[in-house]
Amino acid sequence: MKKNLNAVNYIFIFMKKMMIGLMVMLVFQFCTSELNEIGGIVGDHIDPGLNGGLGTDRNDIPSNSFLVEYFQGGNNNTSISTRTESRINHDFNSPVSNLQGEELGAKWTGDFYFNSGDYVFSVKSNKGIKVLIDDRIVLNDLENNKETNYNINQQLDGVHTIEVEYNINGNNSEENSVSIDSDTESITGNEGGNNTSNVTNTGINDESVVDVDNTTPTVEVDWKPVDSEGVSFFEGFENGLIMPPWRKLGHGIVETVSSPTASGSKALRMYLERKLYSSSGVSRSHLQYNGGEGYKVPKFQPHFSTWGARFALYVPSDFVPDPTSEIIFQYHGLKDKQDTYTENPSFHLSIVSNKFEVVVRTIAVDPGSNDDRNGSSFRSIANVSPGHWHYFVVDTHWDYRANGNGYHRVYMKTDSPPLASDIIVNYTGGTGYNDFYNAYAIFNIYKFNWSIQSKVNQSIAAGVKYREYFFDNIEISNNSYF
Repeated sequence: MKKNLNAVNYIFIFMKKMMIGLMVMLVFQFCTSELNEIGGIVGDHIDPGLNGGLGTDRNDIPSNSFLVEYFQGGNNNTSISTRTESRINHDFNSPVSNLQGEELGAKWTGDFYFNSGDYVFSVKSNKGIKVLIDDRIVLNDLENNKETNYNINQQLDGVHTIEVEYNINGNNSEENSVSIDSDTESITGNEGGNNTSNVTNTGINDESVVDVDNTTPTVEVDWKPVDSEGVSFFEGFENGLIMPPWRKLGHGIVETVSSPTASGSKALRMYLERKLYSSSGVSRSHLQYNGGEGYKVPKFQPHFSTWGARFALYVPSDFVPDPTSEIIFQYHGLKDKQDTYTENPSFHLSIVSNKFEVVVRTIAVDPGSNDDRNGSSFRSIANVSPGHWHYFVVDTHWDYRANGNGYHRVYMKTDSPPLASDIIVNYTGGTGYNDFYNAYAIFNIYKFNWSIQSKVNQSIAAGVKYREYFFDNIEISNNSYF
């Protein structure tokens, strides 16, 4: 009898729990229905936007076009209009009719297909701008208030979500303005096809005014495969970030700064303190150009190919000449596992005292050999001018054969980009090492002698306490410039 009573109790407890669960579900469904009627449920979050708004729910993001939301408020917090567009190329010169706030904003979100490869995103904006790829920030300059060009390099494959945020930083609502370009052409480099549907437009009129600083707010975003015009990479550091394909190494400082700049609003600063380092491998501030395996390994330039590099180097006005060499640009190699020689760069541009110099090394024998490398040095090829920008072009054809077609040609000019007539090194002969991998580009302050006490003492005697240089407008091309 006791067992039967226990069984009845268990059944009663189970049914009681079932009734409580059913009541909870009914209450939840009722609340959800009420929120939907208010216009707030979008996917799995509440969106207070226009008529419930489209928000940025995963199901609302279009393929190969953008969902764009126009906002009132500096934090993109009041949606006043939504529509679809196929490209971002806007001249904001007519207002949204129901805007009352002090700042305007827009946000584009879209899924796009990319063939596997490297891409460069070109962004032009004269107001605050932010770009994300798959929720990862690749550009963040929301304080921008002048026309600026940005270039962002990315390795992509398959479908990726592109998100662009734009803010007009005004302080007078009567003079803020927005105009919507309804061009429905596809974005250059969009491998996923065109979107030719009609633009859906709500809440916009055609009345025209200007922004508070008398400039027309503009924003343009585009992308393309990096090799489509021969330029493999460009970096002006305008996004204020050091990110792939760059990789930082060494014990020095590598950072972006606002001054001095060769152009735009940002440049790269490198700083290395004078001291005795444990080895030559760490006595450097180092930024190398990566390319393979998600930018985790260097971007090797193949044998028997032609490449160009150009960049601007600023030497501070308080520069103190140092008799110990410092490399500022190099093509470094990767020796084969069986080789015993050290991995000296096959090309480097250095400063020694107050002069520039170039050193070339090469090995023409079969891969795997421990043969000594041949070398050529070009000393005192140009003067260092403290307080000025020095513009360089380095054209190279890789050919390790002694009687091949290899060359290194270096051009330099102070305060403006060089012409073909500004050549300071014209080397022909073997270039690179006959190893499986060839060479990759590095920009740095490399004081390899500061791992030797006697060399550090020379710098001390010269009054050198540190080394500091600035780089800007770095470009690497898969062709020569001259």
